[in-house]
Amino acid sequence: MVISIGLMTAFMMIRTQLSTIEEQGERFKGILILGNEGTALTVPLYNDIKNLPGIQTALLSKGRITSPFNIIIPLNRNGQEVMVNKVLLTENYELLDLFNIELLEPERTKDLFSKVAHPVVVNEAFVQFFVPAGEDPVGQALSKYAQDNAGEGTIIGVCKDFRLTSFNSAITPMQIILQEIPVDQATYLSCRIDESRRNEIVKNLRLLWEKHEPGHSFVYIDAYQQYISNNTDMVNFSRLLLAYAIISLFLTLFGIFGITWYAVEQRKREIAIRKVHGASSRQILLLLNRPFFYYILIADVIAVPYRICLDETVEGTVCVSCELGNRSIYSTCRFINACNFCHSCP
Repeated sequence: MVISIGLMTAFMMIRTQLSTIEEQGERFKGILILGNEGTALTVPLYNDIKNLPGIQTALLSKGRITSPFNIIIPLNRNGQEVMVNKVLLTENYELLDLFNIELLEPERTKDLFSKVAHPVVVNEAFVQFFVPAGEDPVGQALSKYAQDNAGEGTIIGVCKDFRLTSFNSAITPMQIILQEIPVDQATYLSCRIDESRRNEIVKNLRLLWEKHEPGHSFVYIDAYQQYISNNTDMVNFSRLLLAYAIISLFLTLFGIFGITWYAVEQRKREIAIRKVHGASSRQILLLLNRPFFYYILIADVIAVPYRICLDETVEGTVCVSCELGNRSIYSTCRFINACNFCHSCP
């Protein structure tokens, strides 16, 4: 039973890891980022791309959200000075919809956006690190919490934490200054496309780029492919461990089969007597396998709540160490090995 609990827990840990990576990647699907650093876009190019069939949304930006600008801030926590990485973004308000960024209070944020001269959205990690416990930062000046002079404005909302790059990197504080980006100041254009027409759209984008920017190469980044590339090592290793856990579960099932077969051999006379008295084959099978079904049920009852509690604990920790993902996977691997060793012992 202990082995079953361990293997079920390990299996669910790996599945949760893979599911989280896939869910986080959904926000990047169908997004192409066009442009080159240092090359300003033109109004005709922007207008033509906006009106191109298959382009669902197009917005301008000064940088790529998949490679954001970061600053290091010294912070006093529990009497010790620690260095905290903070992400700085200056984007259009439509960016929140383009990347499906979830706001904790969307209606309140939308209402304040039209009333504030310089609106700013921060993430949950920003609140945890810079905002005193129990205080509502919405409606407060950004300078009240950020002493790094990295932008001015009024906080109009808090968004849920999400990852821009690899799961090996920490979820860090983020501030998004929302403002209109003039075309002549934009170097990148992010657009969400119709995935079913990808090849046609990319071809048309190339033609438009060569028409309006003949002196610059056509370069685009698939946000989803970049996200997957950033997490390739973790995905591959998680899948390898998942296969290992499944094989281990099958080995455990074979062990249960062996024990069941041994139990049948030891109870042949009892089975014969029950058959003589009218017991059906189904009743005999239920009699022999009932204890093992109980063991599996108990293992599931223990493993599932334990895993759920562990997930909630990890999700509640907004700034995760960059090695947490690897440590959890290596721990799972060692756990599966321990279960296999216990299973192989007489």
